[in-house]
Amino acid sequence: MILLQAAMAAGLVLIVVFGIYLLIGIPILTTVLMKTYWKISNQLEKISNGTPYYKDPFPFVISIVLSLAVLIYGFYLFIISLNKFIPSFD
Repeated sequence: MILLQAAMAAGLVLIVVFGIYLLIGIPILTTVLMKTYWKISNQLEKISNGTPYYKDPFPFVISIVLSLAVLIYGFYLFIISLNKFIPSFD
């Protein structure tokens, strides 16, 4: 019974860490992606003026989705690497 409780607690810790990882990572990665998009599309005045990102809705939504996908994949690779380095991590 104690092992079941430990496994449930470990799962809860992973879920909490994943949530914090997403809450911190999505705004940072979205900022980087939007500034990169504005630099590529030659809209540098939006960066210097401090234009909010949601004023460009289509690239903003795409950058949020891309950020979410990259962060989920990164966390997945982190879990897989933990399983490789610590075989009892299952």
